[in-house]
Amino acid sequence: MKSDRLKNISLFLLVVCILFIVTSGPVAMANTAILEGTAVDVVQDNLVFSTTVKGALDKKITEAVKSGMPITFTFIVKLSMPRGLWFDKNIAELKLTNTVKYNHLKEEFTVTEPWNGGKTFVTNSFEQAMDEMCRIRGALLCKTDLLEKGKKYIVSAKAELEKLTLPLYLHYVFFFVSLWDVETPWYQVEFTYPE
Repeated sequence: MKSDRLKNISLFLLVVCILFIVTSGPVAMANTAILEGTAVDVVQDNLVFSTTVKGALDKKITEAVKSGMPITFTFIVKLSMPRGLWFDKNIAELKLTNTVKYNHLKEEFTVTEPWNGGKTFVTNSFEQAMDEMCRIRGALLCKTDLLEKGKKYIVSAKAELEKLTLPLYLHYVFFFVSLWDVETPWYQVEFTYPE
């Protein structure tokens, strides 16, 4: 009788602990990543976009990068023209990626920017590599001949750390890996194209 009661109490405590871990994990791991310095500029006949992610790199991501795991930030940028009571007119949509990887043999970080003609940035400094990975500078959004003079436009942007994918069906076993996924909220910049 006492052993049955002890088993029931143990089972109850186990279920409570599991529920506590599952429900509080994502809240406790919630990130505070934001976009800062988001800007849209006209350079020659091009509309270009720049932004920086701040507050995205926690201890687990830092350890993953330093262990040699490639980490990729994806920046999603949309340009649209609001049309009052009708749907906004989509003009451009970009998906820009920056990837960082650490080479243990050379003791250097390599940041690749496929959106920037495949440009690579190599450094021995972790801080410099992370600054470069978390930044987009002068990405071509569209040609200015697609814009109407005197009209209002909205650029929406967000950044997300690419989700880690495990081989085979291991992602079903290691479901907790997704707790270090990072995503910023959507950020909007409104501007009027000058006449």
